[in-house]
Amino acid sequence: MMTPIPFASPRCGVQLPVIDRFVCILADTAAARRLHHQVRFKVFCEDTGFENPDAFPMQAEHDQYDPYARHFIVWDRQERQCAGAMRLVSASRTRLPCEEIVGTALQGLTELRPHAVEFSRLCILRDYRQTVQAEHYAWYQPAGQSASDGCGVFFRQYDNDVFLRLLRASLAWSPDIRYCYFIVTAALSRVLTRFGIALTRVGHEIEHRGVRIPFRYDVEQADLGMRETLTSFAAIAETSPAFLRASEFFSGAGDSAVAPIPLHRAPFAISPSALSA
Repeated sequence: MMTPIPFASPRCGVQLPVIDRFVCILADTAAARRLHHQVRFKVFCEDTGFENPDAFPMQAEHDQYDPYARHFIVWDRQERQCAGAMRLVSASRTRLPCEEIVGTALQGLTELRPHAVEFSRLCILRDYRQTVQAEHYAWYQPAGQSASDGCGVFFRQYDNDVFLRLLRASLAWSPDIRYCYFIVTAALSRVLTRFGIALTRVGHEIEHRGVRIPFRYDVEQADLGMRETLTSFAAIAETSPAFLRASEFFSGAGDSAVAPIPLHRAPFAISPSALSA
């Protein structure tokens, strides 16, 4: 049986600033990848029922695209537990999940494939997306916006630090990656547009656990747009790396809330060639 995710670790007694509290981690070790897949099981099998839990007796949700992906988690250094996860699937190594869902060629992907990934399996654990936690985690709900507009599976606070850190990893993964594809609800696409991300629709809408639409974004333009639009994202980008490697983070003091890694000294992006597991 796999080690369960520490969903309810005792509080450390130190209240970290939000800017220091969460860190995005590349799961470049077997243990970190287990955490990634366990987060997916918790959200997609137990919380939402999107996947059949009986299909994953080890309580680690996975599919045929994982061998062609890089996996990420967000670590809460105050609670010392996982907060969310996502993966980036390489378009140069396999058909993308959204291609299979849509069933037709995605606009421009043939030419862009060597420089494209899909942002998929985005999930945030329940405790980090509940509206009642907004004040505790320093997130806000814009006036007039409903907490249940179709984005609840992923998050309910629009300025969600966990979500922003996962997004940032997709923008800074590699200088060779210029485009990111994904398939989302119309509600989530509107949220991303409000974040400052210019979306290009690349296919027709389709019924897949609700109506979903395939889009892509230019990672460089998205990074600039988010920095200009969201002060919280700009602060994250200016003071912390896009992600750290699990092989380094968990081997030192990185998971200690009392002695956090000096994130502003870490590199902002890590070359994929240095991350071979």
